[in-house]
Amino acid sequence: MKTELLVVGGGPAGLMAAIEAAENDVVVTIVEESHHLGGQLRQQTQFLDTLPEGLPRMRGVQLAKELVQKVTNNENIHVYTNHAVIGIYEDGRVGLNNGREILSCQADKVVVATGADIQAVFFSGWTLPGVMTIGASQIMVNRERIKPGNASLMVGSSDFSLEVALQLQEVGIEILGIVEKETKFQYRNEDLANLVRAKGIPLLNNSFVEQAKGNGQVEKVLLNQDGKIEEYEVDLVCVDGGLNPIVELCQLYDCSFTFNEKLGGWIPSYQPNFQSSADDVFVAGNAAGITCQGAVLITGKLAGLSVAESLGKVSPQEADLIRSHYWSALSKVEQTFDPLVHEARIQHVRTENQVQVKVYES
Repeated sequence: MKTELLVVGGGPAGLMAAIEAAENDVVVTIVEESHHLGGQLRQQTQFLDTLPEGLPRMRGVQLAKELVQKVTNNENIHVYTNHAVIGIYEDGRVGLNNGREILSCQADKVVVATGADIQAVFFSGWTLPGVMTIGASQIMVNRERIKPGNASLMVGSSDFSLEVALQLQEVGIEILGIVEKETKFQYRNEDLANLVRAKGIPLLNNSFVEQAKGNGQVEKVLLNQDGKIEEYEVDLVCVDGGLNPIVELCQLYDCSFTFNEKLGGWIPSYQPNFQSSADDVFVAGNAAGITCQGAVLITGKLAGLSVAESLGKVSPQEADLIRSHYWSALSKVEQTFDPLVHEARIQHVRTENQVQVKVYES
């Protein structure tokens, strides 16, 4: 198999990178390890509030449908679902496995859009059936139509956790509380937090799980609240330990990494065009730093544009003009989402590219 661009990951960043590159006459191959394109958007029934200008407010499932339709209708894009990247050959070819055989793909450029994992929260009994990530519970309810429990505690109080708590409540699961270890927690979306309160869901600050107990599954949770142990009868514990970028493929390409706590930890170093330290490897989405959904889309566009430029499909002058526009849009959505996230991204890129970043910021 030969292609000009191999996009690894069929989530929103990978789809947007593929669309941007293909619209500039790049031949694109998308590989996605699951059965369908769309990534986490496929079960996100909530409205996405940080989308770039030009996109109307819509639910994640609707956005997934529109992006997949654009990919399907573009003859420059070839899709391989149920294919996972398993390694890199010495000559640079990418090894793929579809469950039956190992294939190789020779690509001129690669976009790593592998997304992020939700981290576990560790406590005694955390491996009992009934303890799962908030993402897993959302998949069960919104995609598989399975009710994972009747009474739940949510451990971790991100905006995503609040959204999932509301969705679980809508299908009849009693949410006994959202547990947050910090004494005073500042929610990014205070309107969402107020909605959760209005729905009767307690926000339990200065609290953490001591132990989950049960005979073969979760039946009770011992919760430390302000130093006092409270017992909750629950059969579901949804944990949100934060997002961690999936960047193993960048390690295989021997990309350089920088630790940036606000962007999720160790992430590949990259230039303003989202090119990594490996000449032919670009990054996009949460693999380039944890951010909001709108920024995930824009970083995909930036990576796709830069690939087209590197292949000579777009002139440097035209690419720089478009890139400046995309960076402006990226700044706007991330400043709305969390100014500290955008500041961290600027600092991450500025390390070796201070002049270019200042130009884009202006």
